[in-house]
Amino acid sequence: MTTAAVVFDYSGQYLANASPSTSKTATEIAGQLAELKTDVTSLESSWQGIEPIRVQWRT
Repeated sequence: MTTAAVVFDYSGQYLANASPSTSKTATEIAGQLAELKTDVTSLESSWQGIEPIRVQWRT
C-alpha cells in the first residue's frame, strides 16, 4: 500500500490574514460552549434520575 504525502505551502501573509478569522471562530465556539455549560448545569439541578421519570410516565 502506497500513501501519498500531502504538502501544504502557505505564505506568511496568508497565515497572518487567516489569524483574525481563526480567533473570531475560537471566540464564537467558546461562547457556545459557555451557553451549553449553563444549560447542562441547569438541567443537572432538575435531574431526578431514571426512576422518577418512569413513575411520572406511568401515571
